[in-house]
Amino acid sequence: MYIESLSIATLEQAIHLREEVFPGVSNSSDSPSLAASLYRDKYAQWFSNSGITQLNYWVAIDEKSFQVIGSTSFECRIFTVVQ
Repeated sequence: MYIESLSIATLEQAIHLREEVFPGVSNSSDSPSLAASLYRDKYAQWFSNSGITQLNYWVAIDEKSFQVIGSTSFECRIFTVVQ
């Protein structure tokens, strides 16, 4: 196994894996985070609404099958405290 940054080449496999592990999440319009991490301009409004300022994903790749077998992410989010 090795880890690499999520890319256009691994996006569909990562979405499929997330759908298998968390059914319904990948098709939710309020959870486009995998694609948004690669297409920041296209998802600018989603970033603005979510408060996320930085979003990165990495995928684990099986060395024999070259299939995505896992993923992890890092995000920074701005929270507003209302008093």
